[in-house]
This record gives sequence, structure tokens and C-alpha cells, in this order.
Amino acid sequence: MNKPNPAMQIWEAYKKRPKKRQKESFWQFLRKENPYVFSNHPPVPVFREHVWSFFGFYFSKGLISSFVGMFIGLIAYLTTSWLKLINDWQTAGVFCLLLLPTLVTVYLKSARPLKLVARGMQGFLTLSAFLKIFNSDHWLTPLVIIATYFLVRIPLSRKRKREDGAVFQREQAKFIRKKTGPYIPQNFSRKGFRSPPKNRR
Repeated sequence: MNKPNPAMQIWEAYKKRPKKRQKESFWQFLRKENPYVFSNHPPVPVFREHVWSFFGFYFSKGLISSFVGMFIGLIAYLTTSWLKLINDWQTAGVFCLLLLPTLVTVYLKSARPLKLVARGMQGFLTLSAFLKIFNSDHWLTPLVIIATYFLVRIPLSRKRKREDGAVFQREQAKFIRKKTGPYIPQNFSRKGFRSPPKNRR
């Protein structure tokens, strides 16, 4: 079964908005319904330091840092063509140095400013590696770049999403406990729920 498209869902909700909200533009509606639409972090207070707020929307600091790094990488290539000035082995060394901060910050739980710098370097690396695919004289170089993307970039992204999901679930559990208190069913055993004992005469 295909997963519902979030963009289409919010658009359908906008078209079916109540009459009292007909004057709202799509962006006004989106800002009220889902201000975290441009953030890849769950909308809970613990992730507030992971986002910046602009015009009522929340934007992921990591994603913005990555896009800035990609923009700098594009400008660097257009102005210097540095990927054409060094051979494939030198390029591989540069790419490893650009990737190293990401690995260090992910597995050593570094401070947030260092993580943002690492994400910027990761963005620079991603854009440069993409350009290198079309600027290499050796057939093996594009294959190595693509394989590295699947072996490193994607697993790191999935690891980050799993950690965010785990934190989100913990925060939800805390919120529920604060509202309702801990729930301990009285008729629960290791074998599952059992019927309450009948009153004996």
C-alpha cells in the first residue's frame, strides 16, 4: 500500500478548510496547521534547539547548514574548477577529510556548533562528489562515489532519524504520564490480561 503524500494531504485539508478560514492564504493555513513542515525533527520541546524559527515556521539547523555547504561548494567549483585541478586520489583524500567531522560528531556526541559545521562540510562534500561524477576520467570513480553514498550517507541519515524517533517517543511518554499518571492495569499477568475474579458466595 502506498503511503499518503504529506504535501497532498495538507493541500486537500486547505481546500476543505471551514468557511471561517476561507480568507486565509495557503501559507497562513500551513503555518497554523503544521509549522514544522520544513523541519525534519519531531515537534516537541526537546528538539527546539535543533531548529530556527522564521516567519512562524521552523527550519532544521542541520538542513540549512547542509544547503549552505552545498551552495559554497557550487560557488567554489564555478569559480576555481578545483575538481579538475587534482587527480582522483587527491580528490578522495579531500573527500575523506570533509567526511571525517560528520563521523566524529555523530558517534562522539559533540556540541551543537561543531555539528552544524560538520553538516556544512557534509553539504560541501555531497555537492562536490556529485560534480565529480561528471568530471572524472576513470570509470571506477563514479562507482566508488555512489557506493560510498549508499554505505555512509544513507546509514547516517537513518541513524539520525531512529534517534530522533526514540527521543520523540520518550517525550510523548513523559507527557502522557504527567497528564494521566502511570497506568498499571490491575488484571494483567505475564500471560496477558485476565478476567477479574468473580465474587464467590
